[in-house]
Amino acid sequence: MDTISQNKNIVTSFIDALFTKGDLGAVDEYLAADYVDHDPPMGGPANREGMRQAGAMFRAAFPDWHSDIGGRSSRNCTSRPTPSKST
Repeated sequence: MDTISQNKNIVTSFIDALFTKGDLGAVDEYLAADYVDHDPPMGGPANREGMRQAGAMFRAAFPDWHSDIGGRSSRNCTSRPTPSKST
């Protein structure tokens, strides 16, 4: 397996675990302790906790979230969420 395929598998597994399955522990499993998000979601902290908060928020708002990663990078991502009844 080439490096691009390996990287795609890692990104796909992370997105699937955090957003599709709601596994907040995926943040610790996939992101380094000193992870810095240079574009933090919704103004949250620019670290693993900010990503964990974003994952929890997305799952609460869209409990059936599903993402399909395509192409050669995670920039080709299609998500099909349905809002929860509380939104």
